Amino acid sequence: MKEDVMLIVNDTSKLMMRDYGLGLTGFNISPPTAKTSFIDIPYSNVSYDLTEYFGEVAYNRRPITLSFGFVKPLPCWQKVIDELANTYHGRLVRLRFVSASDWYYEGRCSVNSTDKNDYNNAQVILSFNALPMKMNKKGEKRL
Repeated sequence: MKEDVMLIVNDTSKLMMRDYGLGLTGFNISPPTAKTSFIDIPYSNVSYDLTEYFGEVAYNRRPITLSFGFVKPLPCWQKVIDELANTYHGRLVRLRFVSASDWYYEGRCSVNSTDKNDYNNAQVILSFNALPMKMNKKGEKRL
């Protein structure tokens, strides 16, 4: 079975990308960058690392990019892209991969499409500005 992605909005709208006739062609989930803090002592080679001074390391939001292609030629590909944009663009979305369905990412979604030359090469790109940690139903978090 090919990888599929479930997008959840407001815990009510739960749709798989295959429901739109889309298949995942690529994705990029980068680890979040750590928020570091170094204090350099003037006129010396000494530098103090205060990153974990108040507890655990904090992280910035992580970018996630998913690329989808149409599984089969569609006579009206713009209808699918409009539906995706109206459902997900600018919304807070939970992103869950079928292969790791216990864990999800949460972030603000933006919908983009590439130039449409022919019916077999249309691409839809979903970008997320996600929280640094992925979560599960038990409330556990991990990178």
